[in-house]
Amino acid sequence: MRQITVTEHLLVHQKASPMATGRFTRLLNELILAAKIISREVNKAGLVNVLGLTGDTNVQGEEVQKLDELANSILIYRMQRAGFLCAMASEENADLIEVPSRFAQ
Repeated sequence: MRQITVTEHLLVHQKASPMATGRFTRLLNELILAAKIISREVNKAGLVNVLGLTGDTNVQGEEVQKLDELANSILIYRMQRAGFLCAMASEENADLIEVPSRFAQ
């Protein structure tokens, strides 16, 4: 079976839909990029001191892991800059995460 990336799949189907604007594809590309950055950081976690606890507690009362905090901050950073969201929610944050208007398109 031929291998295809998520982005390639989205672009092929986007071309087939005359109403598609590409915004969803660009949002998913930011999510994919965030996942790749997180994967890179996890692969070198033991070398750069991102293993273990932060000393904080999340909204569920669980102790926050350094990798959880790192992944959360990377996702927030990338999703804010996608330009398509006005707010986000995360189990690591008690409040709604508002996206600054400067990132709106």
